[in-house]
Amino acid sequence: DSGCDVEVFLQTATQVSAEDLLVCLDFVLSDGSGDDCSVGKGTGGAKRTPRALSDKSLQASRKRLFAAATSSVLAAEDLAGRGECGKSVAAAAHCARVAAASVEEFPVFSMPRAAALHKICARPMDPVAASSVLPKLSPKAAQTLASFLATWLKVFAAISVDVSLRSPTGLPSLPIVVEWASALIDAHFTSFAVGAMGSEGGEGSVDTNANAGAHSAMRQAAERLHAACDAVGKMGGALAHIGEGAALPEHQGVLSTTYSIEVVDW
Repeated sequence: DSGCDVEVFLQTATQVSAEDLLVCLDFVLSDGSGDDCSVGKGTGGAKRTPRALSDKSLQASRKRLFAAATSSVLAAEDLAGRGECGKSVAAAAHCARVAAASVEEFPVFSMPRAAALHKICARPMDPVAASSVLPKLSPKAAQTLASFLATWLKVFAAISVDVSLRSPTGLPSLPIVVEWASALIDAHFTSFAVGAMGSEGGEGSVDTNANAGAHSAMRQAAERLHAACDAVGKMGGALAHIGEGAALPEHQGVLSTTYSIEVVDW
C-alpha cells in the first residue's frame, strides 16, 4: 500500500525536506494527469507527472482513519465510564472530538483525499520548506488544500481554541493548521485575491469560481475561529477583573459580581 508508506514516513521521519514534502503533496493531490499537482519541472525540463494515490490506497487510508477515530472515541468513553476526572479526561475528550471530526467533516464525495492530507498537515510547517514548496502548487492544488485547511479551522472553532490540547497522532492541531493556512495564503495571495474579486464580479471560469469558493470558505472559517478566540479572551479578562476585586464597569448591564447569571460580554 503506497499510501501507507507515505503515512508511515510522515509520522516517523525526524525531518522532511522541501523536496520530500513536494513529492508527498503531489502524490496526494494528483490524479495522475499532472493537471492538479505542482507546476515544477522534472529531469531535463520536462513537466513532471507524479504518481497518484490509487482508489485502493485511498480506501485503505480511510479505513485506517476510521479505525483510529473509533479507538480515540472508545478510549474517551472508557475514561468517562470509570469516573475519571481532570486533565486526562479533558485531553481524551478533545482527542475523541478531533478524531471524529477527521472522518465526519471530510466526506468522501467532496474530499476523497482528506485522509492522506491529514498526515501531511499534522507535521509542523517549516517556513523554509513552505516558501519553497507551496508557491509551486498549481491553483487547483492550492484550492484543494485551502478548502481542506478551512474545514479544520471551522472544526477547531466549534470544538476548542485551547492550543494546549493536543490532537491524536497523525491529525493536525490548531496551531499547525493556522501555520499551514498562513503559509498557503502567503504563497498564493494573488490567485486567492483574484478568486475573491471574481466571486464579487459574478460569472467566471471554473478555476476562478473554485478559487473563490476556497477563499470564501477559509475567510468564513477564520472569522468563526476569531470569534471563538475573542470570546475566550474576553471571558479570561472578565474573570481576572473579578478575581482582582476591581470596580465594576459602569453602564455595562452588570449589577453584581456575585450573581453569575448577570455576567455579560464586557
